[in-house]
Amino acid sequence: MLVGLAGGSFFYALHIPLPWMLGSLFATALAVLLGRDWLMPPLFRNAARPVIGVLAGSAFTPVVVIALAESWDVILYAASYSVIITILGFFFFKKICRYDVMTSFFCSTPGGLGELIMIGSQLGGNIRTMVFVHTIRISAVVFIVPAIMQFFTDIDLSRPVMAAHAHVGMDLIDWLIIGACCAAGFITSIKFRNLSGGAIFVPLALSAALHATGVTQAVPPQWMVGAVQIVIGASAGARFAGIGWAEVRRTLVHAVVWAVAMIGVAALMAVIGSMFFDRTFSALLLAAAPGGLPEMTIIAYAIGIDVAFVVTCHVCRVILVIVAGAQTGAWLARRQKSVPEA
Repeated sequence: MLVGLAGGSFFYALHIPLPWMLGSLFATALAVLLGRDWLMPPLFRNAARPVIGVLAGSAFTPVVVIALAESWDVILYAASYSVIITILGFFFFKKICRYDVMTSFFCSTPGGLGELIMIGSQLGGNIRTMVFVHTIRISAVVFIVPAIMQFFTDIDLSRPVMAAHAHVGMDLIDWLIIGACCAAGFITSIKFRNLSGGAIFVPLALSAALHATGVTQAVPPQWMVGAVQIVIGASAGARFAGIGWAEVRRTLVHAVVWAVAMIGVAALMAVIGSMFFDRTFSALLLAAAPGGLPEMTIIAYAIGIDVAFVVTCHVCRVILVIVAGAQTGAWLARRQKSVPEA
């Protein structure tokens, strides 16, 4: 956390976009690659994820919920990105990188860093290669997407932006409501470890219901948002722990090329989508960008662009990737077994 805080402060001084997340990621990644085998304690991650869920849920105001109900076609368009990029990625890793079938498939999915990697390793995939490729994917998205946003918008991402739906004044009742939502997510993450994304989804659902019905308009303050960004950045950077330089050299080029390609396809779909749908390029890019749900939620919230829409698209992406990805991986495994060896 101290390394992440130092990196965030350094990036903040340099006016780099999303300094607390990117600076934390860069500093911790550098520290572990230099030989400091540190990992982010689960307590910090488990405490940060419910706050992210509450942040995401706070965007679902009554007006936004009505608007989202009329945007199913845009959400479906954004979700189609996952299918397109997985197909392209499978052929990239199988034909060009010469990875085995299982490793190729589970490297190509735009999500599932935890669940799908474990399934892929059980089906015979190379877990270290999959972890490295997905770590590069998330890191690249967190760095490149804000840079694109900085270039194409007039928002100063080097300084905190209060989300448009944020309610500055908070009384004791608001704090209790937010605390209860966070506690529900934290308890879920401890008691039900096998519940995928429970630490985010449970407080997200509770917060969304409370905000959509007008019970509260409160959202966590900016200092808490900044702290969560440091935790998310440090957690991403710490994933590089244990990866040797030889392994980095072998797979880095493949991972970086694919990460840039994924972002490029997302940007292309955002450009095309902005021509046909009543959504901006920025919102569609954030909705399709292949980052993790925590990272993309924080980016959308920090930028303050169409948070509920972006979160809804990524929730749909996570469900699609985990459910369809697991089933497709199992089908590929059965197909491999049924094909006789030459």
